[in-house]
Amino acid sequence: MISPHKSLDQPLGEVLEDRKIRVFLDRIVEFWRDVDLLGCGPKYEEMAEHLRELHEILTDHCQKVERQLLPMQSVKQARRGSQIETFRDEQVELLERLAHDRELVQRHCPCEELANWTTLGEEISTLVELIISHLATERELLESLRAE
Repeated sequence: MISPHKSLDQPLGEVLEDRKIRVFLDRIVEFWRDVDLLGCGPKYEEMAEHLRELHEILTDHCQKVERQLLPMQSVKQARRGSQIETFRDEQVELLERLAHDRELVQRHCPCEELANWTTLGEEISTLVELIISHLATERELLESLRAE
């Protein structure tokens, strides 16, 4: 979760947005665990719906961040241009990976990537780590741009 000290430095909207994403990630992981522990699955349709919702939430979030970056980028392009572009590339890759996974789950497509419920759990775990890391990078980038 967001540390209370770190959240004091962030605008309230960003803190709430970050928390919303993290709570949703926790729900997806909990859903996967419940299905796995109870042996009542796999439940690919429900997981595909969770991944669809997560994709929508992250897409909306990324658009908000982009609106914040645009005015900052023009002023700080020379110093931070490559950092901003790298961040954007990572953002696109993350959304594409999530969309790809959702499509595989939605089609119940057993393939090397998502052969079964267990490998889906491993992929979800990786996605959660990537998203949390991306949120931290985003927060650091925005804070450094605001500080300049």
